[in-house]
Amino acid sequence: MSDNPYLPPTAETDVPDAPQAHGWFVRDGFLHVEPNAQLPMVDLFTGETADRMILHSMKITKNPIWLICLIWIAVGLVTFSFTLENSLEDTHFKGIAGPLGFVSGLAAIIGATLTRSFKFNTFFTRKSSGKVSLLSWSETLLVIALAVLLLVLWMLPLLHYKEARKTAESLIVAVFVARILLPFSFKRLTCRRSFGSHFEIRGVHPVALEQLRKLSQG
Repeated sequence: MSDNPYLPPTAETDVPDAPQAHGWFVRDGFLHVEPNAQLPMVDLFTGETADRMILHSMKITKNPIWLICLIWIAVGLVTFSFTLENSLEDTHFKGIAGPLGFVSGLAAIIGATLTRSFKFNTFFTRKSSGKVSLLSWSETLLVIALAVLLLVLWMLPLLHYKEARKTAESLIVAVFVARILLPFSFKRLTCRRSFGSHFEIRGVHPVALEQLRKLSQG
């Protein structure tokens, strides 16, 4: 992701002026934005402002509480199906593992189709920008690792390496859990609710909210 330094419009410098802020407001202690909104030069994670800041295009997915519960149920079913597959061996209960895996996958697909994503532009200081980029790259690498491991798991029986199945399954579960827990290791912006065309953004620092509230009041 390339850096985009900006200065406030009143500064005399050779860098481009900051885009005009639009499509946002603060209400009831939360930041609300509309798709493709442009926020002013306030770091949402720290409340800091600076002469030079980096412009990011943020993609946020609206994840209501019920959808998060559905995803966690799917995760539990996947883990449970692996447990049944490995521990029950050739008993007649082993047939439960397949339907559980199907139900969990169906739940994940339904959840994915019900999510609503949107983008808006905001500024970060260089320190916050680095953390945002690190989170994005980490999430991408974990998704790639999960896809590779699933492919390996599918190919093991074809290559007659059935004894390595448990190791591959354990790695898949570990990567899957790491992908879920990764966002909790970083400050991040989330969305739980929307009101018409506006989305309620959570994870904004109180100082940043106060700065934005003052700017919105002129």
